[in-house]
Amino acid sequence: MSPGRLAAMLPLARRNTTVLPLARYTTTVLLALLLLAPPVTLSGPVAPLGGSLLGAAAAEEPLPKWGFYVYMAGDNSLSEEAADDLLEMQAAGSNSDREVVALVDQSGDSDSRAYRVLRDSLEETPLADVSSGWGDELDMGDPATLRDFMTWATSEYPAQERILVIWNHGNGFKRVAEDKGSYLTVPEIEGALAEYRSATGHGPLTLIGFDACLMGMFEIAYELREHAAYIHGSEAYEPQEGWTYNHLLPLLGAETSREAMLEAVVHTYVESYRNGSVPSGYSVTASVIDTALLEPLNAAISNFGAELRAVQTLYRDEVDEARANAQVFENNYYRDLYDLTLHAAVEVPSPAVRLAGERVRQAQANATVVEDHWTMPGRRDVSNAHGLTIYYPASTPSSRYFDLAAAEGGGWRAFIDALNSELPQPHASLGANASADGANLTLAGSFSGDAARLELFLQDADGNIVAHEEHALDGDGSGGALPAVTLRPARSGSYRLDALLYDDDGWLQDHYITEELVVDLQLPDIVVEIAGPVIGFPNGQWVIAGTLSEGHTFSLGGTISNQGTVTATNIQLVVTDGGGTWQFQWPELTPGNSTEWLTPWELSNLAAGNYTVSAIATTNTASDEDPASNMDNYMLQIVPPGLHSYQITSNHVNITQFEEGDFSPTVVNITLDGDTGQGVAFVELLLDYPVAWSLQDTSSYLTGADGNVFRYGIHPENSQYTALLVPAGTASLLASFLPSLSSVAGPHEVGISLIDHNNSSAGSSTFTVNVPQYHGLRLSAAEQDNGDWVLFVENSGNGQETVMLTKNLPEGLTLHLSESYMQLAPFETREVRLSGIAGVEGSYSVSFSAQSQLQPEVQVNLTFELSVGGEANSSWIPALLLGLAGASVVAWAVTRRQLL
Repeated sequence: MSPGRLAAMLPLARRNTTVLPLARYTTTVLLALLLLAPPVTLSGPVAPLGGSLLGAAAAEEPLPKWGFYVYMAGDNSLSEEAADDLLEMQAAGSNSDREVVALVDQSGDSDSRAYRVLRDSLEETPLADVSSGWGDELDMGDPATLRDFMTWATSEYPAQERILVIWNHGNGFKRVAEDKGSYLTVPEIEGALAEYRSATGHGPLTLIGFDACLMGMFEIAYELREHAAYIHGSEAYEPQEGWTYNHLLPLLGAETSREAMLEAVVHTYVESYRNGSVPSGYSVTASVIDTALLEPLNAAISNFGAELRAVQTLYRDEVDEARANAQVFENNYYRDLYDLTLHAAVEVPSPAVRLAGERVRQAQANATVVEDHWTMPGRRDVSNAHGLTIYYPASTPSSRYFDLAAAEGGGWRAFIDALNSELPQPHASLGANASADGANLTLAGSFSGDAARLELFLQDADGNIVAHEEHALDGDGSGGALPAVTLRPARSGSYRLDALLYDDDGWLQDHYITEELVVDLQLPDIVVEIAGPVIGFPNGQWVIAGTLSEGHTFSLGGTISNQGTVTATNIQLVVTDGGGTWQFQWPELTPGNSTEWLTPWELSNLAAGNYTVSAIATTNTASDEDPASNMDNYMLQIVPPGLHSYQITSNHVNITQFEEGDFSPTVVNITLDGDTGQGVAFVELLLDYPVAWSLQDTSSYLTGADGNVFRYGIHPENSQYTALLVPAGTASLLASFLPSLSSVAGPHEVGISLIDHNNSSAGSSTFTVNVPQYHGLRLSAAEQDNGDWVLFVENSGNGQETVMLTKNLPEGLTLHLSESYMQLAPFETREVRLSGIAGVEGSYSVSFSAQSQLQPEVQVNLTFELSVGGEANSSWIPALLLGLAGASVVAWAVTRRQLL
């Protein structure tokens, strides 16, 4: 840390968006890319116009692309935040591309308002014109209010795509839009939207979004599925600042696609907290779900619940452990659905539970359009958030749960019911024996008691279920013989067999497990795989590429392996690509071994087009476990050479903090995505950042067409840059920036630009590094040649500072300060003259104190001897720091603001 710095930190105000011009430093990285809103006072005029400015005359004009309708229930602890968010909306406002309309209620009396939000102003409609029965104080917890708002807003300000945002506190399916003792339940929202649509004839909305806590639940999305194409919610608490409308709304333009809008809703919110541009007291989550795919997910959840219910008789403790370990948020009864299935697969021995969980994960992945999350350091870890929670109570369920469509029967409802019911005791058992003989696995034995069904799962050594059978059992309640079962796996290896016995009510009675059942087919199993075109590096490394450019030097590569139990001999491999043929030969390949093959490096003479690469292996062995795996095909794409274009995105991994007297680095992940129609190209990546900053470390991660991930170090300090090859058109550049202590608090823009091998622009982007504010003061004094004294008050902090200067004089001495209350710019020094010095001739010990009014604990004292009636000494007196022992003139202090 620099000498003389007294520092204290506050986070930046989240709406400070001034970008400060500084000298810049440009770092170049060489890359080779393959492809690839009376209420609280609001600023701006408020004009009561009674509705749309356009009126019916505008009916012939094209509708705006986006209608953004915000239901702001702020008659609670979020009243001030409602005013803040209206200001954020005014940063963009309505235009020809979008209509922004808000119904706002705050904590005062008679302060409900309906606004069309314009840029820097609000256009008010009298509430009686919205709905004839409305007064000036609305109940936002009445579903009729929501219904009437949407009926008016979408009719007066129609749009092609309609988005409803419900803004308030949230508590999942239990309540949202709190207004004193009133609130909306999710079924009430569903009913209000049904009535609105019936009144208007409108189809489903494009999006229902919740700017509220804990609303990212499966049950909520399923309840509202008929009224919107997509549902948005957060699994976790939202910070009080909520959505960043000033970031989101400018992105809603005429050319914005649905997909881009949905991504913007999620990413502008999460990234605003991740990159520090908005202060947060919480970790954040957000997702958007496609309602058209909720029925398959509901079916999968029902099946998963049925399997969890079934195993309660034997594995209740294990199921409870899975719940305990699953990702949880601020409501202990809401668990991340996806993560729950993962823990159930680990904790519960039943493969039926695991298989059902896999189907849930697949269905959820299909239904999830976009998901993002960020864990705030020191706060709740949300790294295992996947977009949807599910209601999983540990005690008696809430009565409101049973009002939900998702609770109308099905396996998950049955599981919830079983959690608080007395379980039946097992009344049947298995007496089974499994064995392996060569290629066959057999199961025999008997069962006792009243059982109805036998379920079998065969798993290979990797845990893959390779066989699944169910058998109905015939018995009179006293047991009987098991059906004769023979299983013939297609591959040699070690297997596990699970036999599960159920009664007529679906309760698991017994579970038989046999492991290490070894099957040996006594055959080789030659497996040929083509990795794809290969591009080499000067250091001898090579990487699997994707699309190639005409005339590019490349090779073809892949592997050949023996996954059987018998050695294969005289193996021959023939590789063709439409332009050439290559042959490889190995005398033998023993079980469990593999080898790589690579065709010679050569300049391709293939013209632009698609070519089928084939690789076929033969051996002297008469048969093979899986002859189909003896060959492989690959579609090789060659494209004409040309200009290149890449999309550049950036996400903050770590944000800069002020710690122990210095800044910590900002770590940014920069991702480059190329068009799949592009071929290989060398590209320069330029990073433009303030000159006083340092680029501490940069490394690139690239994913090959074969899925392998490669890491390359880039060393800007000595201008040694590694050329990177990015197959499949994706590279991630991890850059660590350390701002200098001389950086003024606030956002600083870092530029990214790409130049291709034709010296043409191939893409550009920017991201923001937010430098936090620290506070520091220096105080010194000097006696001038004429005997006058001057104090020097220096703001040694990097943000605007307000300083109070006070004096402590001994008896008999008087003097005046030319200035005692001052506002200082970052790093500014102000001269304060001492005038009217009077007293008996002699020496006096005088003390002065400078104190920050923004951070009162930042204070500096100065004491020195002042002579009256003597000669001028032209002396310079430095400050002594309050509360510090000794003669040190350097100190720092850190304070943090807690966000509630």
